[in-house]
This record gives sequence, structure tokens and C-alpha cells, in this order.
Amino acid sequence: MKRATFNVLFYVKHSKKLKDGTLPIFARITINNFAGQDFFSQTVY
Repeated sequence: MKRATFNVLFYVKHSKKLKDGTLPIFARITINNFAGQDFFSQTVY
């Protein structure tokens, strides 16, 4: 049986600064070398 890998990386995207000055939080999810990216409705100052 092949071993599966699963990684989650959360990061703040400084290049996508919103009008109110906050920065969006993105997540990069990788499963067996297939990556996907998602934006969460959370922001940070």
C-alpha cells in the first residue's frame, strides 16, 4: 500500500491587501502532490 501525504499551509497574502487595510488568509492544501488553494473569509491586520 502506498503511503499518502497530506499538508496544509496557511499564509497571509500581502499582495491582496483589502480596502479596509486587512490581509486575507489563504490555505494551500496538498494531497499526494496535488495542490489546491483556498481563500478563507478571515482577515488579519
